[in-house]
Amino acid sequence: DIALVYSARGEGKTSGGVARILRVASEHPEAWPVRNAVVRDTWRNLERTLLPTLREGHTLGWWDAVIREGGTEVDLNGGEATLFLFGMDNPKDASKFQSFEAGMVWLEEPAAAADLSSGIPIDVFAMALTSLRQRGVRSSVQITMNPPDEDHWPLWHGTPVLTPTGWSKIGDLRPGDRVIAADGTATEVTGVYPRGLQPLYRVRFSDGASVLATDDHPWGIYSKRDRSDKGRRTTIRMVTTGQIRARLAAKRPRFRWTVPLPSPIQFPLQAVPLDPYVLGALLGDGGLTTGEVKLCSADPGVVERVRRNLPPNVYLRHLRRYDHVILSAGGRRTPNPVNRAIKALGLSGCWALTKFIPALYLWNAPAVRLALLQGLLDTDGHATRDGNSVSFASISISLVEGVEFLVRSLGGVTRRRAVSPTGPRRPHELHVIGIALPDGITPFGLSRKNARLRPKSKRHQPRRYIVGCEAVDADESVCISVAHPERLFVCDQFVVTHN
Repeated sequence: DIALVYSARGEGKTSGGVARILRVASEHPEAWPVRNAVVRDTWRNLERTLLPTLREGHTLGWWDAVIREGGTEVDLNGGEATLFLFGMDNPKDASKFQSFEAGMVWLEEPAAAADLSSGIPIDVFAMALTSLRQRGVRSSVQITMNPPDEDHWPLWHGTPVLTPTGWSKIGDLRPGDRVIAADGTATEVTGVYPRGLQPLYRVRFSDGASVLATDDHPWGIYSKRDRSDKGRRTTIRMVTTGQIRARLAAKRPRFRWTVPLPSPIQFPLQAVPLDPYVLGALLGDGGLTTGEVKLCSADPGVVERVRRNLPPNVYLRHLRRYDHVILSAGGRRTPNPVNRAIKALGLSGCWALTKFIPALYLWNAPAVRLALLQGLLDTDGHATRDGNSVSFASISISLVEGVEFLVRSLGGVTRRRAVSPTGPRRPHELHVIGIALPDGITPFGLSRKNARLRPKSKRHQPRRYIVGCEAVDADESVCISVAHPERLFVCDQFVVTHN
């Protein structure tokens, strides 16, 4: 016989499948152990779903399970049934399954889904039927899978998705590409599923970020109750865009649901031509418009750290008051590596309004990004007197956007406001961003500034609240599946969403 079981994720398909095997085995004691072939698309998915379920059931006393042969075989209830596990991504498993003799075959998640499932090849179904040759057992095939389209929850096809090397539109991704998961690591795209023209909604967040998603798109969120124990998030649960709209329409308190923030993004380490702290200090308090690179700082701590981190054969000479110039030890005829680096990075000639952070430093390892941020905050950053907040200010919108990138990529949040020009002495709009970083990320390199900061209370933990959800024009939509077990990935403006 053939048993087809549809069940939503989390409703016990896998444990129900094991229970059914034991029930069938109990009907044929003369054939013990009943041989069961369990077939899945990949070994990774067997390890992710079946093996944890078997261990949990054993602990809870639902059955007795002995896992052996490196996890490829499992004895149930002292030999009533034996499970033989086959991952179809393993050529040896696929070959072994062709000649396998079984009393039952269990095909788990045979269809491709926007999940961790890439699907089982169609010829496996034929092999399953021909393998049912164990004597004394009523041949049986059971198929467990999610309901059709349960996992297809799309975003707007133009949504940027974070990858290890830059932003890519979700509609341009292909299976095998790598994107960034919520824990900051790279994970593989296992499926891409266009969904055509769909009604879309703009989900807005408290830091100004927004994402376009369909009404059934799921979001991992924390409620106020979840954010207990001094702000440490303990429970994540799923809600849809539609549920978010309903909650906001009911005028429930706005700042109740938050989405998780990513852990520091683990971009690959790349060699840089200039120490990141030095570059940050020069972007904050440096002069780059002339042939000589200068530092204007009244803080001895900044001056000393810049001096300490300059390349060999380069020194910092004091000119007057707070002005210093970076010179080559060999004189003007000797190439100055700092000048060369500034030119190579495209910063030569930049003044306060046009400064920016080069991409090489943005898309680099966390340690590089943090050192750069500390250089910027030591010069143009500020810690409030109460020690609860940090801010950064600049007239360069490009530089401010770069600082926002650094903070968000390190797991923090920002909020930006503009200060209008006040007259001839301040003719340009000033952009000020408030910064909140997670515990363990030190915003300043200067000890005196860090000493101002108080331990973060529950109120001042970095959070991204859901504050709005409005309908927009319908457009093409796409969803992806990722290999990471949390099934979360990072999209536009470092928003964490579900596959």
